[in-house]
Amino acid sequence: MSETIDKLLQKGSEFHQLGQAEFASHIYKAILLVRPNHPEANYNMGLLAVVAGQIESGLAFLETALEANADNAMYWVTYIDVLLEIGRIEDAQAVFDQAKSNGAKGEGFDKLEQRLTNAREEPLTANSTGLKKKTA
Repeated sequence: MSETIDKLLQKGSEFHQLGQAEFASHIYKAILLVRPNHPEANYNMGLLAVVAGQIESGLAFLETALEANADNAMYWVTYIDVLLEIGRIEDAQAVFDQAKSNGAKGEGFDKLEQRLTNAREEPLTANSTGLKKKTA
């Protein structure tokens, strides 16, 4: 069965790379029916969901991928990156700290650390609708 899943995953990845998200999604979902915690299928479903604007759904898939394989740095980086993109700075920092305490390192984590630092340092200005990030 593992060989079949590997072949399906390869086919799903091919569709994904060709921009055929619907076909890729169907294949990843078929894998997840058999192996709900399959890390790569969850990761790829997370990517598809995020790109489609389904952020919370995407985060859930990415989190499952992380739980299934916490040794994959790409899963950590992507999950933290999505949290940063939607403004969940504190959550991103907490996940980043968790990754670092588990020994995560590399260029992707260095870039995330800089983005986290920059995100926390952005000055806020008051306006009639409340607080907003200051834009240059």
